[in-house]
Amino acid sequence: MNAVLPAKAPSPWRSSAFVLFWTGRSVSLTGSAVTSVALPLLAAVTLDAGPIGLGLLEACVWLPFLGLPLIAGVHLDRRRRRPVLLLCDVVRLILLTLAGVLGLSGTLSLPTLAILAFLAQSATVFSQIGEQVYLPSLVDGEQLLAANSAMGASRSAATLAGPGIAGLIVQVFGPPLALLVDAVSYLISLLTLGAIRQAEPSPEKAGNLQIITEIVEGLAFVWRTRQIRASALFGLLFNGFWQLMTVPFLLYALTDVRIAAGWWSLVWGCAGAGALFGSLLAPRLARRFGYGRTIVVASAGHLPLLIIPLTGHSSAVTIAGWATVLAVSGVTGGMVNVLILTVRTILTPNDLLGRVSASVRLIMYGGLPLGALTGGTLAHTFGHRSALWVGVIGVAGSAVTLLPFRNSPELNRPGFGGDFGVPRV
Repeated sequence: MNAVLPAKAPSPWRSSAFVLFWTGRSVSLTGSAVTSVALPLLAAVTLDAGPIGLGLLEACVWLPFLGLPLIAGVHLDRRRRRPVLLLCDVVRLILLTLAGVLGLSGTLSLPTLAILAFLAQSATVFSQIGEQVYLPSLVDGEQLLAANSAMGASRSAATLAGPGIAGLIVQVFGPPLALLVDAVSYLISLLTLGAIRQAEPSPEKAGNLQIITEIVEGLAFVWRTRQIRASALFGLLFNGFWQLMTVPFLLYALTDVRIAAGWWSLVWGCAGAGALFGSLLAPRLARRFGYGRTIVVASAGHLPLLIIPLTGHSSAVTIAGWATVLAVSGVTGGMVNVLILTVRTILTPNDLLGRVSASVRLIMYGGLPLGALTGGTLAHTFGHRSALWVGVIGVAGSAVTLLPFRNSPELNRPGFGGDFGVPRV
């Protein structure tokens, strides 16, 4: 790599609005990480769901990301984002509370759980896109990379803490209580977001709403901007194969290798530990070596996942090996996510930011429902380990789609991202 002189990173922490936003999002992200582990455990352990049932549940979790992001992006480009975020927190607070109460009372069924998960994720679609396009209004342009790094670190820390919290709750109290913990996290997020007093700029987009035309504008920008197009394709393949891997991995760990649910949660949390480190490391490496070079080199960090299907006995060595592999993969994921998000935000005009974020999210998350269904079907038909092999090979191979970043001199020049005046490529 050719060195690029590092620039001093401005800090967003002097903004009380950003601190409140970061605090609320960090708490709710931790709650979501708890649910992401507790939900499949609730289905597999409490509701006795098999590979097909678990695959269908996971498909329902991710189904809202097919189509709904485009509508969300159009609306978020036309209105202030904070009221939308507040409404999303209220909706998820109600739905997670209902799911937890039904689970504790013993009246929860797999179809009901799938419906509640689908509705909660529908609110999450609006919330996740809203977060990305609301954040630039809270910080200066020069603070964006540091702010995205902080948010990425929060996501990674949540992925680290969430599984451990979920494992403890599941082992002691059962999976339903974990959903109530997530509900409380949305209440805290609601309060901190409501406490922000910094005025949000009026949307630049005005006039009559033409959903189809504006959706096409967002998709067209993604297609003609090669870095954003490459990152969207990477997300499609990576997320699809990751979900394909996750479904048989859970069943392989619990039923074949026979590790306890608590240990599984802790092992899965190691991915969050790695992602936290990667998120914090990303700005330093990007300023020194350039965004493009760092993204390409870091993406090779998923190759160690190929070790997972080679292990087959419940032992401390197996658990430690899985934890190490997931931690390394997490470092890669944390770095790549922060840098790709920052590049996309810088290269996108503000009046297109909501639609472009939505278009990318539609593409990136489009593979998740299919991956979940495919993972469940393969695990049911060919066995858990065979399905796991397909998943890890696909995850590792998806990094090839990021090679266009290697030949992007504008991303590797000194000072890239210092403001929003970079060329639109």
